[in-house]
Amino acid sequence: EKLKEMGYTPRRIGECGLVATVGKPGGKCFLLRSDMDALPVQEQADVEFKSTNGNMHACGHDCHTAALLGAAQLLKAHESELEGMVKLMFQPAEETMDGGKMMIEGGVLEDPKVDAAMSMHVMSNVPLPVGTLLFTGVHSKFAAVDWFTIHVTGKGCHGAQPHNGIDPLNAMAHIFLALQTISAREVD
Repeated sequence: EKLKEMGYTPRRIGECGLVATVGKPGGKCFLLRSDMDALPVQEQADVEFKSTNGNMHACGHDCHTAALLGAAQLLKAHESELEGMVKLMFQPAEETMDGGKMMIEGGVLEDPKVDAAMSMHVMSNVPLPVGTLLFTGVHSKFAAVDWFTIHVTGKGCHGAQPHNGIDPLNAMAHIFLALQTISAREVD
C-alpha cells in the first residue's frame, strides 16, 4: 500500500514477495534488496509498534523494510534524474532460506535484467555511533545457513562387550565438533 501511495505499481512474486521499479527503461538496472519476514516469536517489548499477532521482526527486518521504503520514496522523488532503473525487492522467508530462491525463480532478476545488486542488514549490539554505515566490499563474507543431513549408523552390543559395538552418539559428537571447528576456526 505504501508503494502504491508513492506512485509505484508493485508486482507480487510468490505468496508475499514484492518487486517494484523506478527510473528509465533501457539503461542499467540496480537491485536493492530487503528482507521482510517475521519470526513466530511473541514480542515482549513495551513499545507503541509492538507486534500483536504472535510474530515479530526479531532480526531487524522491520528496519530493513522501512529503509527500503525510505529509499523508494527518495528514488521516486528523483526519478527524472536516474540514468537507468532501480528495482526494489522486498523478500520474504529469509530465515527459512526459501524467499531468495522463490524470488529468483519468480523472475526478480529479469525484465529488466539486473546488472548489480545491494543488500543491507542492521547490526545490533555493536558499539557504533548512530548513523554509521559499514560497507564490506565485494570480497566480504557473510554468515549463511545451509541445510544438510548426516546419517550415522551404529552397532549395538552388550554393555560388557563395548569393543563389539559402534557407538553412534560418540561418532555424532565428533562430527559436530569437527564441523563447528570449520566455522569457528577456519573461515574468515
